[in-house]
Amino acid sequence: MIIMFATFDDTAFPLIRIRLGYITDDDDFFIFLKQWESYDAKYENYTFVFDATNVGYIPVKYAYKMTRFISDLKQRCTLHNNVYLERSIIIASTWYVRGLLHLIFSIQTPVAPVYMIDDKTNVQKLLENLCLDPGFFKSNVVRFLPG
Repeated sequence: MIIMFATFDDTAFPLIRIRLGYITDDDDFFIFLKQWESYDAKYENYTFVFDATNVGYIPVKYAYKMTRFISDLKQRCTLHNNVYLERSIIIASTWYVRGLLHLIFSIQTPVAPVYMIDDKTNVQKLLENLCLDPGFFKSNVVRFLPG
């Protein structure tokens, strides 16, 4: 059985749920990034919901690799206008993952708004509220905006 860092479920496209687990090596991370990029090839807007509640230890080098990836996405969006990610919701319940996300977005702002929450049960309500107004979310939600 192959265990991957990220398992994508796009059965409810344009809502794509991604379950994150343990990262084993650079290839694991590369496959995650390539799968992410594949959704832009559909030329349709989409939303990611990352479930990071079962993430193990992630070496900090992957936070820096993620900042480079986000920078590349932003450049591609500026040059070709072909990045269709509308927003991301990240369920992060541990201080370590939350800290890595703060590190990533302090170095590189996201390509689309990111909402960080700590409980899976709040995802659906947050999605409903964001459809009404992008600024309509509870105070316990941390929002990172594109810059």
